[in-house]
Amino acid sequence: MHPTPIVRRTTDTRGVSHAKAKKLSTGAGSRRAQREPKAEHGASRAQAVGGSAARRREAAAGGARRLGSTQNKCTPHRVTCRDAGLVSDLQVRRRERFRARAALWQASTLKSVRSCGRLIHGDDYGQHEIDGVTVKRSVGGKAGFGNLVTCGSPWACPRCSAVIAARRSDELAGAIRAAHAQGGRTYLLTLTMRHRSGQGLAELWDGLSTGWRRAFGGTPWTGDRGYRRKDGTLRPPRIGDRDRFGVGGLVRAVEVTHGGNGWHLHAHVLVVTVGGLGVGLVDDIEDQLSDMVAQRVTVDRDWLARQAMAAAVFERWAAGLTKAGLEMPGSAAVDLRPIGDDGDEYVSAYLAKSTYDVARRLGAEVAAGAITKTGRGRNRTPFELLGGLVTDPDAPGFGVRTPRHWHVLADGNEVLVVDTDTNEVTSTTPHGDWRLWVEFEQASKGRRQLVWSHRVDEAATARERFWNACLDARGGSADMTDEELADERLDGDAVVTITREAWYRVVTWNPAWMVELLELAESQPDRVRVWCEARGIAVDPPGDGP
Repeated sequence: MHPTPIVRRTTDTRGVSHAKAKKLSTGAGSRRAQREPKAEHGASRAQAVGGSAARRREAAAGGARRLGSTQNKCTPHRVTCRDAGLVSDLQVRRRERFRARAALWQASTLKSVRSCGRLIHGDDYGQHEIDGVTVKRSVGGKAGFGNLVTCGSPWACPRCSAVIAARRSDELAGAIRAAHAQGGRTYLLTLTMRHRSGQGLAELWDGLSTGWRRAFGGTPWTGDRGYRRKDGTLRPPRIGDRDRFGVGGLVRAVEVTHGGNGWHLHAHVLVVTVGGLGVGLVDDIEDQLSDMVAQRVTVDRDWLARQAMAAAVFERWAAGLTKAGLEMPGSAAVDLRPIGDDGDEYVSAYLAKSTYDVARRLGAEVAAGAITKTGRGRNRTPFELLGGLVTDPDAPGFGVRTPRHWHVLADGNEVLVVDTDTNEVTSTTPHGDWRLWVEFEQASKGRRQLVWSHRVDEAATARERFWNACLDARGGSADMTDEELADERLDGDAVVTITREAWYRVVTWNPAWMVELLELAESQPDRVRVWCEARGIAVDPPGDGP
């Protein structure tokens, strides 16, 4: 609760209702059958699966089968380039992402992730209109594939998450710069919740959403404009904490980790204010406090305002969590502190937790002793879990081979792949960290990674105009969905076009070749055609030249 003597109680303000968060579907993926040409090279199938000889014989028979290790046929963790010596950091990161995505082609429970970077556009809807996959090279020398499906998952795809996070971090940085340019101040609000081993991730995430709506979705935060009572009298407008403390808007990012006590979620919230939280205190706060203690008191207005706002947020946050059936949070569940580095720390933390290669590398450094402040029970992000599964030779194998036409479903701890041609259902049960990864995929599906306070269409106050200016500074990508960001086409010339048959029968069974091909297209594009032909990858049209 706000300490009554010190918090400003002004009522002459316009309250704008905080829009409810858009309800996103968490149901199954598209009902349309996934379609792709059927690969019939038994030896390649067996080699791609890995594992025991029995598994390899089973894989050679075709169809949907349980898989062994997902590491085989992917890029090794430590790699060097035959032609140019040591590879650059960007190349290593790309190889790590491609390797992890290739593992998810067989292990993911999300249809879109299984298709990402593997299916040709249109094949996911049974429309085989595109003849092949182009290898393109931009004017700046960057290479990429064209005509391929992307999933746009900011949570579960190593490749798409990196593309999305890079653009969203630019938007964050632009909004923060705009706020500071207008004389605003930014703060980091961290909201945590109690959890225990055995609690489901979806249950905790739903509870976090309920707590968020209670803390920032009602009148105590947004205020209201008042109304006329039944007896004809007017109830005056109420000022909410948003206007009281001069908060222009909020940006929320959810962080998910897993440790010895199970899943742990907390929200990192960027609080953007017009001129600091101190405006929420009454002007004569020092006089009031001096009278209370009978001696002159000097007050840090910003510090005191942070404590007052944090106390109010805690009350609503705790009420929301308990309403959702979760435990009462501890006294340290709400932490509010100023950001003094122009927001660089917030943006960097968002990038680190949202991209596969950075999170995986952090986990590797901890395992190697490079980071020692966290102990044996350190929590791991989902991408750290995936990185361990992909790179650890002792990690349990998991996956189901994808038939020609298919659906994939997750039923509790069981993963089902349905062959829609034969109606055959192949099931497998994930073990170890794969079980955690499957649970994370299902719980995160359909949830937004970044949540921004809404724009005010008809801004009438300085606070509203301030926030609209911050939103405008994000750039044009802010209006694009995650799927649209991930599917942006590389603007460049085609180096070669790989035929449809060669893509499905050769390239997708050798994921490491994808990275080699892009690196060669960037460094020596004139050698790409010869490189492809040497590996049996048919290009169209055949012949000499690049």
